Amino acid sequence: MDVSVRKDDETKRGHRDKDHRTNCCDKENSAPEAERFLETDLEAVIRNRNIILSPTNIKSYIQMTLKALAVCHKRVLHRDMKPNNLLIGPRGQLKLAAFGLARIFGSPN
Repeated sequence: MDVSVRKDDETKRGHRDKDHRTNCCDKENSAPEAERFLETDLEAVIRNRNIILSPTNIKSYIQMTLKALAVCHKRVLHRDMKPNNLLIGPRGQLKLAAFGLARIFGSPN
């Protein structure tokens, strides 16, 4: 299972976690990279009545989201969690995107 985290500002430089592969970058500011990865986002999957997610798929997306947040929240607070900020790649891997509202943990803003 591939868990990737996308970040902005100070966090644009890559961060590696031994348990999870992470790729840090903001989808609005790095559109070419996001487009290379982007197959769809979780909101589009949820709204598409032709896509039926099995309980296994749902558990997998929840697990990938929680792992991405755990990696991210070691240093950064995302502050904009919503289904369209969860990008899904061609093999079903999930990336947490849109860190425009994110703040470094412990910063006053």
